[in-house]
This record gives sequence, structure tokens and C-alpha cells, in this order.
Amino acid sequence: MVHLSNVENIKPETYFSDLERDVFSLLDKLKISYQYVTNDVVETMEECAEIDSVLACEVRKSILLTNKKHTTFFLVVLPSNKNLNVKELEAKIGISGLSFASGEEMEKILGVTPGSLTVLSVISDIDDYVQVIIDKEVMDSEYFACNTTTNQRHLKMKTTDLSRYLKEVHHRMKFVQL
Repeated sequence: MVHLSNVENIKPETYFSDLERDVFSLLDKLKISYQYVTNDVVETMEECAEIDSVLACEVRKSILLTNKKHTTFFLVVLPSNKNLNVKELEAKIGISGLSFASGEEMEKILGVTPGSLTVLSVISDIDDYVQVIIDKEVMDSEYFACNTTTNQRHLKMKTTDLSRYLKEVHHRMKFVQL
């Protein structure tokens, strides 16, 4: 059982990292409404089920892939119950030889460690190495939930607001049916 705080809708008084503080500051600057919970460390999508229930929204899965030369990265966002077929994704985006990025690459480019990857972390990608690919099923949902760059806090916002957030940090989304 995962211990959860009450649902909050104003930014936290304390943060787990400077990056998380930057995410909340940007959400507030853009006047994006959100709800969040603070929770015990969760490391699997199965552990997020209680968070899903409290937020009334499924926490989405994020995976970071890289090309052969490790010069371009792809942050793929999926429903929690979907497995990523890398070969299918390669065919749909026209790039072959994709592999999973290392934890070191994730930390260097996005400022997060494995288990804390989130689409919100592209705020750290100032050199534009990361392309955001979102499963169409995710984009067709009214709400979107993810962690806040730490696996100890998760938030929910409107999916349309996710688009505004990404635009503000100069990242476009590519939608793919996976």
C-alpha cells in the first residue's frame, strides 16, 4: 500500500528538487490548473494504481529512447498498460536502430533519474535533443497524469494544458498510434 497525501491544487511549500520547483513555477506562470498528491516512492506502474484512483486519472508511462549515435532522444508517453514495440515505433517515425537511453543520459539531458522520467522534464532539454512522442490514446483523454520529476509526487492536468506546457518549453508533440 502506497501512502498518499491529500489531493492539493496549489504548489507545494517544499520541493524534492530545483527541477520540480521549476515545473510547478511554469505551470503557475501558464495558469495551468492541476491537482497533485505526494506519495511514498513508487517504482512501477502497478504501484501507481492507488495514485490513479485518488487522482481519478491514469498515471502515464514515459520511456526514453535514443538513436544509434546517441545524438537524438525520443521521450515516448504511453498508457500504463501498453508495452512499447520499438520496431513498430521505428517504422512509424522512420528511424531505425532505436535503443533505450541510459540512466546517465537521462540524468544529463533531462535532469531525472530512472523511475522519475516524465514528459514534464523536457523543461531541462534546452539544447532540444529530445523529441516528444505521445500515443494517440493518451492525447484522446481529457486528463493527463504523470510524476513531477520525482517518483514521490504525481499530478493531474488537462491534456490540452500539456500541449501548452510543451509549447512553452519549445517542444512539439508527435502523435503516434502505438
